[in-house]
Amino acid sequence: MRWTSGLSHYLAKLIFEEWNKNNLVTWQAGEEEAASHIHHILSEDLNKEKELEKEVDQMLDQLEKTHAGQFERYKMYPLLKKKMAKEKGIII
Repeated sequence: MRWTSGLSHYLAKLIFEEWNKNNLVTWQAGEEEAASHIHHILSEDLNKEKELEKEVDQMLDQLEKTHAGQFERYKMYPLLKKKMAKEKGIII
């Protein structure tokens, strides 16, 4: 399943409702503004992960050229993505 903007909005509202219901956060803004801010944060994180995936794909393309047929891309992708995410401080 691909992450969409609509899903981000829905998730942001769920997060807001859950935090509000459990009195975990005191809101200085209204529901729409707070949910919008949560959505913005989720979108930023999603964009960071997409950029990371592009970078990992480029690195694997280069490795394929230099090590023609000597490694399995599908095995290397998650390992490289996890390592790079850790180095860059991206939570995936």
